[in-house]
Amino acid sequence: MDDEQLANARAAIRFLRVQRGTARKLAAAMRMPLTTVVRALRPGGTMSLRTAMRAARLAGVPLDDVLDGAWPGERCPHCGRG
Repeated sequence: MDDEQLANARAAIRFLRVQRGTARKLAAAMRMPLTTVVRALRPGGTMSLRTAMRAARLAGVPLDDVLDGAWPGERCPHCGRG
């Protein structure tokens, strides 16, 4: 992933965390260790393509939409409106 894709994937993870309420609940929904999700949420943290894929799957959108920034876009994480 390049820097832009990484930033877009991180934005998707943050969006999902707000929707789920906590990083722990998001990790459970993504079926990933909490430490992996917490690292992905940190600005300088590590994020793998696998994490981005799981986020896309949880959101029900194609991986390309997450990496390109099309999802979540400008949507509100609380209500989902754009």
